Amino acid sequence: MAYVGMNVSVISVVYESERKIDQIEARLGNIEALLKNISSSTSTDASKFIHTPQTDITIPTAASNADYDSSDEESVLGGDSGLTVHTTFASEFLERAVKRGPLRPLNPKMETALANLSQLVEMQKHRSISHGPRFPLQKPVPPGGVSKLPMPPLATVVSLLKHVKAAPPTFFTILCTLVGIKEFAELCKTVYFPTEDFSDATFAVVNAMLYNLFVEQHSLDKEGVLREEYNSYVAICKSNLETTLANFPLFLSPKIENVQALLLGCLYAIDVSRPSVAWHLITMAAWLCQAGGYHRTESLRNDPPVVAQQKKVIFWHVYTLDKGLGLRLGRASTIAECDIDIKREFEVNGFDHLTSTTFPTLWVKISSLQSRIYEQLYSPVALASPQADLVHRAKLLAAECSRLEIETDETREKVHKLLKSIGTSDVVDVFIKGDEVQFYVTKTLIYRVIPAPEGSITRFCDECLDAARHAMKTHQECVQFMDISTYMRSMYIHW
Repeated sequence: MAYVGMNVSVISVVYESERKIDQIEARLGNIEALLKNISSSTSTDASKFIHTPQTDITIPTAASNADYDSSDEESVLGGDSGLTVHTTFASEFLERAVKRGPLRPLNPKMETALANLSQLVEMQKHRSISHGPRFPLQKPVPPGGVSKLPMPPLATVVSLLKHVKAAPPTFFTILCTLVGIKEFAELCKTVYFPTEDFSDATFAVVNAMLYNLFVEQHSLDKEGVLREEYNSYVAICKSNLETTLANFPLFLSPKIENVQALLLGCLYAIDVSRPSVAWHLITMAAWLCQAGGYHRTESLRNDPPVVAQQKKVIFWHVYTLDKGLGLRLGRASTIAECDIDIKREFEVNGFDHLTSTTFPTLWVKISSLQSRIYEQLYSPVALASPQADLVHRAKLLAAECSRLEIETDETREKVHKLLKSIGTSDVVDVFIKGDEVQFYVTKTLIYRVIPAPEGSITRFCDECLDAARHAMKTHQECVQFMDISTYMRSMYIHW
């Protein structure tokens, strides 16, 4: 009986292994198709300009002509080296795992798919993943400047803003708080009913926020009645925002509106998978923050309390993106820790449900950790250090990450309950869950440096595998909300 039971067990293991191999084949085929689609669509995307009503005469300025620019000349080292390294590692690891002693000969289709995947990754090593036009949707600047570009219908904007104001907090209202926007309706009034000239930065801020407003409303329209209409407004806002960002001058003053425009531009660039553009914009925003003393107590003393608070909110948001993107792209942070002397508190006003928790402040702590992960574990200097030193630093960072995990889990759960109790939208759920996925990805990157114990069947330590599994589990939970719209699905993947 024991012999029979053992045979049954072996058969079960063989069946389960073959089933998993079939799943890998199917998923690898999907990855291959997606990568090919991305690779082949890049050149055509550049020529897709959204049709909007044109004035009789358009005179492209020298600046707007010059900015029909691309990042094709960026090398990987100057572009997205961090993403490229991780992509290469994942591809090679997958190939080794599939070819390592399978229970049956390797399926020819899988072998072809692996070869194609390897070829695509090899191509990626020699150019930035952001190759192609930096702003593929930009238009020629009309006479009178970008303010003359067409806008979404005023009646629709007013109606939605009234709805949002009366409804429970949405992703749009949370974003307003996190980028320091006090009265968005007033900014819209400035753009739609200009009694005097307004800055290009104001135009960029309004279009960036309207883009987020329409994307969220598109996602929440479950019956799809208004989705086509919202889709057309999203296209207008994207085109306006890209045109404005493409024509920003090289030198900007450290005004709040300029930093907000760059910050929102960075968020948008991440949404549409332009990581090098996002890095460029957030670097500019960081420089302006430092030039304007947003991070210095002495400088903020000269501002009214409301303005000083607004600058601190904006600075800490810029800080979190600078540190987080730096780790993902393989770049050193633009903001030096030793230059900051304001309290490390991300205090948001005007949104009580975030103000009552330490959640935003935890983003600052996690971002600081991400910066040190790059500096101590993944920077060229770190990778050139002895393996023992690297592992020692990783263990110290892992201990800090574990302490943060306890605090973050408790706070995240508190925030989630608070937001759900007041009926926030499903889009906010994606936002909260996505934040959790990012945390466990960060934790995985730390433990990846620590080798598995001697004699282990895998090259990864148990803590690394646990963190990766937790990230995947949370990702699968997040995918439950992915039916809300193609926009949110795309944004979630890119973030």
